[in-house]
Order: sequence, then structure tokens, then C-alpha cells
Amino acid sequence: FFSGSVLYLLLVVVLVNHLSLLPSLNNIHISIDKTLHELAADNKHKEGASACLLVNDENPRLPEWIAYHYHTLPLRSLTVAVDPLSRSSPLGILRRWNDTGLMEMQLWNDDDYLYGIAANGAEKKRIEVTPDVHGHRMRQNHFINKCMLDFKRRNKQWVLLIDVDEYITFNRIDDNNQEPDFPVEKAPDGIPTLMDWTWDSSEGVIEGWIDTLSSPTKVATGSLVSMPMQIQPGGVVTDSTGDSYYLRDDRAVRDLDALDQPPEPMPILKYVMADSDDKLCGEI
Repeated sequence: FFSGSVLYLLLVVVLVNHLSLLPSLNNIHISIDKTLHELAADNKHKEGASACLLVNDENPRLPEWIAYHYHTLPLRSLTVAVDPLSRSSPLGILRRWNDTGLMEMQLWNDDDYLYGIAANGAEKKRIEVTPDVHGHRMRQNHFINKCMLDFKRRNKQWVLLIDVDEYITFNRIDDNNQEPDFPVEKAPDGIPTLMDWTWDSSEGVIEGWIDTLSSPTKVATGSLVSMPMQIQPGGVVTDSTGDSYYLRDDRAVRDLDALDQPPEPMPILKYVMADSDDKLCGEI
């Protein structure tokens, strides 16, 4: 039998012998640092996505949230504002990512976004926020506006407005999960296009207009037998009678046709509404 001190010494000798077979910790650190620098250099050529986060004591969730969206989106720029009621700061978490060079991190305080421009445009005026629900909504709106303006100034194309308890997912396409046939950019051959359409979920039908050669014709589908996910701009739906319709993306079409200024001398019609006779009413 070994005494406690002798057994301890034997364990130390065994551990030392095993550790001598492993690469030195310095070499491991150098290898990791080199990999991070290579990734950071490659990352400069990738646009990626950006995100605005307003947090309140979210440090337990934040590391996983950042790592997940870094790989999934991929997230490359993040601006975080901290609610003044928060008892913790995410500075240490953000600094670790900043040190890798893989992402651009910003930590804002109230002075960075809770301000308005004075009437003369020369100075900033601090916006006071009350410590209640209304004040939180005001703080959130100002942060989102300033954060999106900052990303626009930095030429960021995709900006995510989200909370730390929310995750973005997407459908992965593989042999067992093929790419869906919708949405599509134009109607398949032989299927009429339904424009200015509305979905009546209570009746399970869609009403809209078919743009025929002579004049637009208003139609209403029968009860739909399509999957709910197909009822979207660019989708193709089928009703109980077997008729199929292509649902035009009306907003995209209007955006393409929109003019920055009205042709002269055409007036501008504001507050446009349609009356019971489908006539447009508004103010000039």
C-alpha cells in the first residue's frame, strides 16, 4: 500500500510524462492565432450581414447568439446598445470578437443615438427618455434608426433587427429537401397572372385581377387546395375547381414602375383610397 504523499508523487510523474508527448501550449496558441489572422484577411472580402441589438443583461445568451449567426448568415458587423437598467455590460464579449478581426463590433451608449439635431442644424440635442414602457419603445426606435443610418453610411446591404432570444433559420436544400418551386419571378406557361390580389383567410379564397389583352377582369378563386406557404407574392395557387393562378408581386412591380417626380404638369394625388365603386379618391 502507498501512503498519500507517495501516491500523489506517482500521479505527478505520470502526468508530466504524458504532457511531454503533447505539443507545447505556445505552439498551439501560435497556430490558432495564425488561423484567425488568415480568416480575418479572407473576411475582408466578404460583405456578410449586419445587425442592431438593444440588450439588457443578455450576457449569458450573447456569445452563442453571435457565434451562431456568424456561421449561419454570415454575420460580419454588429452594433450593440445597452439598456441603462442592465446590470452587466457585453464589452468583454464584444472585445473578444473584435480581437479576432473576424467581425466589426460597436458598443453604443445613450450619447451615440439618443439625440436630435437642433433647428439650426449645428448642434445635437439630447433626447430624454422616461424609465417606463413608453420610454423603452422610444429608446428602441431611436437606436434602430441611428443604427440603420450608420450601416447605410458604411455601405452595408443587409441589416438584421432582432433580439438575442431570436435566431434566423433557413431551409437547407439537399437531396431530401429540394429547392421549392416558388416564389418565381414570372407566371409559368399557361397560368394566368393575378394582380392586385387579396387573400381572404376566413373564406379561403383569393380575389384579384387578371390582365387580359382587352381589359382587366376581376376574378375570385374557388376554395384553395394549395399549401399555405404558396399564398405569397410569386407563388402559384390552385383552387378546388383545378384552376391555377400566379400571384404577382405587386409591390415589386410598383417599385419598378415608380417615378421619382411626376411628369409635368401632372398633379400629385395624396391619401389615395378606393371607394365602393372602385374609384380612386384622394387629395391634390
